[in-house]
Amino acid sequence: SVSWLFSMPVIYLLGIHMGYGLIGIWSAFIIDEWMRGIILYLRWRSRAWQKKSLLELDEREPAVRAADA
Repeated sequence: SVSWLFSMPVIYLLGIHMGYGLIGIWSAFIIDEWMRGIILYLRWRSRAWQKKSLLELDEREPAVRAADA
């Protein structure tokens, strides 16, 4: 997963290489969460997710039918 590609090097850098230990590891987790949050926010604002669809809806047909509700 992408989390492994980003967080593991940061964990190594902060926790082991720079010698912060457990505090460095937890800091890397926090940085990872923030980065993913920022990336998801930017994707949400770009509305790129609206172009992806698993279903093709007929525009003449209502999205929810009375029998389905």
